[in-house]
Order: sequence, then structure tokens, then C-alpha cells
Amino acid sequence: MKIRARHLSKSYNRRTVFKDLSFEHGSGVMGIAGSNGSGKSTLIQIVAGLMKPTSGSVEWIREGRAATREEGFTEVGAEEQVLERGDLTSLVGFVAPYMEYYEELTARENMNFLQQLAAGRGGNHPENNTKSGVLEHLVHLFDASSFIDQPYGSLSTGQRQRIKMIAAGVHTPAFYCLDEAAANLDEQGWQQLSTWLDLLRSRQTTIFLASNDPRELDWCDRILSLDE
Repeated sequence: MKIRARHLSKSYNRRTVFKDLSFEHGSGVMGIAGSNGSGKSTLIQIVAGLMKPTSGSVEWIREGRAATREEGFTEVGAEEQVLERGDLTSLVGFVAPYMEYYEELTARENMNFLQQLAAGRGGNHPENNTKSGVLEHLVHLFDASSFIDQPYGSLSTGQRQRIKMIAAGVHTPAFYCLDEAAANLDEQGWQQLSTWLDLLRSRQTTIFLASNDPRELDWCDRILSLDE
């Protein structure tokens, strides 16, 4: 997966958050750094397809696969297909401290529901259930077996952050957008997150990580600073 941004600008009323940003990123971890209010969360939401820029464009490019109309791809060359913004639901894994899940459902039930959405299906047919192999691997990685079947609303902030990481990866997305991924994590959670990022990097996954924490930015292969 490759994301190409051209001359991105975002404004709210008369306030310009950032302007004329251009970049391209494929595999590995790209950091989005900057002081509070510099637009890190805004930019990562634009990259994830959750928000539109005021001007400029973002292209989400799938490489090495034939385009088909049913899959929502638009063919632009023999090796690259550009996806439409509305086709990103099942392709992006998104984590942010301001997102939450259904508190009355268990964490596992939230996973099942999200997997159904990602697959574009409804109902409770067995084949719609979360891919158990991927889920159990992530549950083990983030040491979440003791609370995966508890109501989400009963979990601590650190446990919720681990669940968000599991939820982001359970449908094996093509790329990840992580906004302050280590928020609310203890030292063990930091180590688990680092292990997960190393695993994703080894698989040449495309990852965006927005943060102003030097420890998180140390995980990045390259950094785009919004303060410059």
C-alpha cells in the first residue's frame, strides 16, 4: 500500500491548520510530529479517509493487483490502482485516544461487530465471526486474555488502548493510522506496542504514527514535522 498526498491544506473557519503538505509513503512507519495544535490528528484523519482536506488531494494506491469494478478500484496503470475514499473501511486500521467502542458489549463482541462491518456484511452467520487466528494472536501479543470477554465499559484506560490496537489489526488492514498509539499504556504496554510495530514493519506494512512523544517517534523510519 502507498499513500500519496499532494498540496494538502486544512482550515477551520479562518484558521489554517496546515497548508501545502506533500508527501508519499509506502512500507514502514512514517511519523507525523508537531506541537499541540499543529494538526497531527487532523492530518492522520485525512490520511485515513475520515476527513476531507480543504484543498489538495490524497491517493490511496494498491500495488501489484488487477483492478476490478466490484472491488471499487480505479485502474491507473499496470502496477497501480487508486482506491476511492469510500472504499477504505476494510483497508485501514485506525487507533486514537478519542475513539471508543460500545461499552455494553464485551471487547470480543466489539471485535466481531467490527469484523462484520469491515467485511461489509450483517447478521450473525458463523463465517462472519472475527478471524479467530488473527484475533487470538493479537490477544496474546497484548496480553488481553484476562479482559477480552469483559464489558468494554468496565476496562481501564490502558486496557481499552490495548483493545483498540487489537481491533485495528484484527481485519489485517492494508495500512494503519495510529494517533498517539501509546496513550495510557504502562511500560508493559509500550513493549507490546513496540513488538507489534516491529512485526508489522517486517511485513512491509504501511503505518502512519502521529505523536509528539520522542519515545514513539523513535519507532519511526521517517518523520514529517508539522512545525517546520
